[in-house]
Amino acid sequence: MWQELAIALDVRTFQRITRLSPCDVELLKKEMTENNAPVSYTGMGVPEKSIRKASLEVILRRLLNFLKPETSVGTVKAINQKILSVLDESGSGRADLGLFFAVLAPICVGTAERRKQVAFDAL
Repeated sequence: MWQELAIALDVRTFQRITRLSPCDVELLKKEMTENNAPVSYTGMGVPEKSIRKASLEVILRRLLNFLKPETSVGTVKAINQKILSVLDESGSGRADLGLFFAVLAPICVGTAERRKQVAFDAL
C-alpha cells in the first residue's frame, strides 16, 4: 500500500513540474493524428516513427499553449530532462514519437478509459 502511495505522489509531482495535468488528452490525440513525423529505420530494418527532439519541443509548446511563454520554457526543460532524455538513450537527438505520446497520455486530462486508449493508440 505504501509503495502505491509513493508512486502516486511521484506521478502527481511529475504532473505539477511538467504542468501537463490541464492538457486535454483529446488535444494530444489530435496532435498524434495530424503529425507527419518521418519514419526512420533502425539497424535491424524495423520501421520506427522517430522525430528530432527539437520537433518534439515544438509539439509540446502547441500542447501547452495555455502557459505563459516563460512558464512554457521551464516546462519544456523539465519534460526534456524527465522524458526526452530517457527516450533518447542513444544520444542521437531523436526519440520514438509513439512512446512520447504514450508517456504523455496517462497524465493528461480525460477519462481514465480515454487516456488508456490514446496511450494504446500511440504505441
